[in-house]
Amino acid sequence: MRKLTCLVGTLLVTGGLIMAAPPARSFTGKIGDSMCGAKHMMPGESDKDCTLDCVKHGAKYILVDSKGKIIN
Repeated sequence: MRKLTCLVGTLLVTGGLIMAAPPARSFTGKIGDSMCGAKHMMPGESDKDCTLDCVKHGAKYILVDSKGKIIN
C-alpha cells in the first residue's frame, strides 16, 4: 500500500511540474556572438565565419533581431 501511495504522489507532483512549465517561445533573427554583437568586425570574413571564430576564442552565441537588438 505504501508503494502505491508513493507512486501516486510522484505522479501527481510530476504532472503538476509539467503543467506549470512556461509555454514554448519562438524567436526570429540572426545568430551572432557576444564579442561583436550585431555588427561583425572581421574584414573580409562572412558574418558566419566571424561568429565561429569569435566563439572559438571564448565569445558566446547570441540572437540578434531584425532591428539589430540583442535578444536575451
